Amino acid sequence: MTFVLRIILTALRSLAAHRVRSALATLGVLIGVAAVIVAMSTIAGATHDLLTNLEKIGPNVLTVFPGNRQPGRRAAADPRALEYTDVLALKDECPAILAASPELLVPTIVKFYATNIRTTVVGTDPDYANVRNYQPEEGRFVTRDDIRGERRVAVLGHKAARELCGEGTPLGYMLRIRSQSFVVVGVMEKKGTIGLTAVDNQVYIPINVAMERVFGIKFLNFISVAATGPETVEQAKKQVKSVLRRLHRIPPGSDDDFTIFSQEDILKLANEYSLLLGAVSFTIAGVSLLVGGIGIMNIMLVSVTERTREIGVRMAVGAQRWHILVQFLVEALMVCLLGGGAGIGLGYAGCDLLSQTTPLETITSGDTLLLAVVVAALTGVFSGLYPAYKASSLDPVEALRYE
Repeated sequence: MTFVLRIILTALRSLAAHRVRSALATLGVLIGVAAVIVAMSTIAGATHDLLTNLEKIGPNVLTVFPGNRQPGRRAAADPRALEYTDVLALKDECPAILAASPELLVPTIVKFYATNIRTTVVGTDPDYANVRNYQPEEGRFVTRDDIRGERRVAVLGHKAARELCGEGTPLGYMLRIRSQSFVVVGVMEKKGTIGLTAVDNQVYIPINVAMERVFGIKFLNFISVAATGPETVEQAKKQVKSVLRRLHRIPPGSDDDFTIFSQEDILKLANEYSLLLGAVSFTIAGVSLLVGGIGIMNIMLVSVTERTREIGVRMAVGAQRWHILVQFLVEALMVCLLGGGAGIGLGYAGCDLLSQTTPLETITSGDTLLLAVVVAALTGVFSGLYPAYKASSLDPVEALRYE
């Protein structure tokens, strides 16, 4: 134990004798460790946020997108394949389905007297509120009578309502979308994000009015489907696929011109993107650590050259080669651990800055900190291994003659 403490103190004295050089050597490790912490914390926060938002959708919800979006496949047929008639057919012909809602999303400007906001107008039908588990706080949602009568009514998301009319109620007032007037009939509850959509910012109008009178668009962005329960999700998926293939006249053996995602599929896809993002982040961090390791190795080699005579003296008075090896390894390790400690502080500061200035949530766990320390230690060991070996391999007689 005494030997270890003596080696550590010797290493610290050597580093203190060359403060600037030691600080520059730790810089690459510092940046690399900070990058590891920020990357892992951001990925952990994004995954937690995604899981929380997916829970708001419910485990029995399916989403049908136009085009074949399976990985590794070319999009089949026309990606504009989904129509409102598909939704009506799914409701009529799929017993495992509880509700199905069309969704046509168009970014545009909504005007309320002198106030203009840029938002997303969603053309949909009454099933949207049930599929999304998203209910009005004031007034009502779009009804079947609104669809049948092609009424120009609008329901505001919570944030959109506050931006347009402050704390007052907008019910009964008129707003304008693409130069057409709509009467506000409802304000939705505050929900934040459902799945990947910030619903509080949106404005909802009847699907047929959106498609035929306002935007002139014939195709949907996607269809949301609620199965009768979590246990019937796969059954509902098969029924939706069968009905859509028949409606779209897709021959047997041909690829679908649509893609059905369950909550599990979306989570799997999100995890794949998280892994990809993590790989990119760790590559950047790895480059920083590599540069830092090379810098430490160069400095340690310079230190070996400067202290050649000292090494010869120590060997002459009885020091073993492994003593020299351990001493230089500990010095390299101390450089990396000091850089790692500073990197942890910088990583924490970076995570706080991201949380305060962006919508990103960051979660720093004990495993993340442990990984950062281990990475710093391994960098020290590998970067100091060759200089330590070179120092321990010196011939004592030649070392004593070195000037």
